Amino acid sequence: MKKLWLLGVLALLLSIGTTTPTTAQLSDNPVITSENVTQIVQLGILGHDKVREAIFSPDGNTLIIVIQNNILLYDVNNLDKEPQSLFVQDITTIDYSPDGQSIVAGFRNGAVHILDVDTVETKQAFHEDIEPISVVAYSPNGGFIGTGSNEGTVRVLDISTNTELYYQIGVRFTPVTALKFSPDGKSLAFGYWRGNDIYIFDVQTGTRQHHFIQNTLGIWNIVYSPDGKFITSTTNNNRLEPIEINIWDIEQELLVQSFEGHTSAIIDIDYSPDGQLIVSGSIDQTLRIWDVAIGIELRTLIGHSDIVSNVDFSPDGRFIVSGSSDGTIRIWGIPQN
Repeated sequence: MKKLWLLGVLALLLSIGTTTPTTAQLSDNPVITSENVTQIVQLGILGHDKVREAIFSPDGNTLIIVIQNNILLYDVNNLDKEPQSLFVQDITTIDYSPDGQSIVAGFRNGAVHILDVDTVETKQAFHEDIEPISVVAYSPNGGFIGTGSNEGTVRVLDISTNTELYYQIGVRFTPVTALKFSPDGKSLAFGYWRGNDIYIFDVQTGTRQHHFIQNTLGIWNIVYSPDGKFITSTTNNNRLEPIEINIWDIEQELLVQSFEGHTSAIIDIDYSPDGQLIVSGSIDQTLRIWDVAIGIELRTLIGHSDIVSNVDFSPDGRFIVSGSSDGTIRIWGIPQN
């Protein structure tokens, strides 16, 4: 999703809440260990391409990066090792299977493939849409795939039968920018780049369960809380409204919390595994960490020189990875209680 820039930062501060700030020096791909969890790691990407995706594997041992026509696989426990580089032409978006053995990938020609993690060979292929696939998601049980396209189409694909489970009728003819399965896998939430609606549909029947409306020009991303009770959304720029992270009570369809602080559109967000923290990445080139319970910003992380397009907590909550249009990946250590 997002351009060539310089790689140049030498030292940053990282602290959370009332902890003492720690000066973290950038170094040459140090191995992440329990002894240096506050170490900031910068990884330069091949050709300084913008980072399209940056996510941890379900076991936390692999970091997968998507750039133009390439997937890079980093060993998290040995980051000074060259990443495995896999050529995949016209890839736009990915998601890991829950067991970590497969990747679902969306392509510019509208195709959706399940790829073997080690070989990137296609194990299963689905439809070809009219427009590029903008977002994909695996269901938590690994049985379904959700897809969104640049033309606004949302589909649910049944892996076992290799068929579409349903086709979303309410096409908006604007890209689907947010799409997530609920933690129990029974519901699928999505939103559009241009539009102020968030929908939650029943995965099996395709019927609408919930509808949220917020004052914004578009929904950049959404994520469920780990307990599945809340859904959190980020907004596109709207000069008449603040740029917010909004937390909604799903059953009551009620806005219960809003965070403000970013100065431009918030591209990506993620919950910590325990649900206590949210990390956000923005066009304003910063990451911000928020305390969910008390609704305040704990820390602004500065270092990227372009859009922060991806943020992801590691499965154990000890690290955050951020990807940027400046062509770098950064891994941030999170102090533990």
